[in-house]
Amino acid sequence: MSQKVEVNTTPNTQITATPTKKELTTAKSQYSDFQVVTKISESSYAVYLAFSKQNKKCYALKVFPYRDNRISNGFINETRFSWLSHPHIISFLDIVPEKKTFQQGKYFKTSYILMELAPYGDFLGLLNPDRLPYDDKLARTYFHQLLDAIEYLHTNGVVHMDLKLENLLIGENFELKVTDFNLSCAEDEIEYCTEGTVNYRAPEILEGKCKDLKAADIYSAGVILFCLKSHLYPYLENPAPNETDFFKLLKNKDKSFWELHPKAQEDPKFFDKDFKDLFLSMVEKCPKKRATLKDIKRSKWYRGPIYSHDELVAIMKKYVQPKSFLKAVNQQH
Repeated sequence: MSQKVEVNTTPNTQITATPTKKELTTAKSQYSDFQVVTKISESSYAVYLAFSKQNKKCYALKVFPYRDNRISNGFINETRFSWLSHPHIISFLDIVPEKKTFQQGKYFKTSYILMELAPYGDFLGLLNPDRLPYDDKLARTYFHQLLDAIEYLHTNGVVHMDLKLENLLIGENFELKVTDFNLSCAEDEIEYCTEGTVNYRAPEILEGKCKDLKAADIYSAGVILFCLKSHLYPYLENPAPNETDFFKLLKNKDKSFWELHPKAQEDPKFFDKDFKDLFLSMVEKCPKKRATLKDIKRSKWYRGPIYSHDELVAIMKKYVQPKSFLKAVNQQH
């Protein structure tokens, strides 16, 4: 993925301009006394499990190595969104722009962000091995939570630009938590450029012609919706030569998309009309014709039943266990 080089901000958002090193170090860290236990994730930047000796709690520590003796652009961009506060968005707890780290016999500089820990991992890990039941009510419950987070971001002039199962975590109370804002930006940052993530990105991002960044988030949310229901991707951008090109079928609005999809092959009634209507409206090729948040909330499938908090917790406890990396904390403490 390419990263944004320049940051442009507007007075219509709460997004701050690129912070200076002095501004980032103004507040004294209240989470300085912690121990790095083990690596728990690595995509663009590594994430570690950190244990606080002070309050005996675990956190997620995202580390950004310096590049050419300079603070990482990814760190600078992501810290612009440290003010975000929503039940379905991972909380930023501490920001440190410069920390000397000793590894493999030498010191090097890093920056880090300390965040709340999601002890049950991400949704890719849940859906990929089919650990959850096929349950429309459960899928809809989590889709509501995702949409609440997106609505909060868009209302505040923020677009995520990398929504995918790997960036949806399961919090302490089994709630959905959106994470990873190093590719995010203000909705009107015209110079913004990203390649997106394969199989989630909107066609206009793939073609390098993205003008409506909010609409691009909606498209990715549509892909996630399909995954939540079926535990499968709606398509692969680059299928094998002997595989059906569902991406092409979807773009061409070919009805055989639904007839040939593996889940439909198992059960022709698996994808009901209300779901099809909502999904297709969210992954409409033309951004101007794509469903808005209001359109989605008015859809029949969206307005179906969802689980209460207590019901959700009771269900998820049957299928989900805390990640194995937490055992390392128990062994050391």
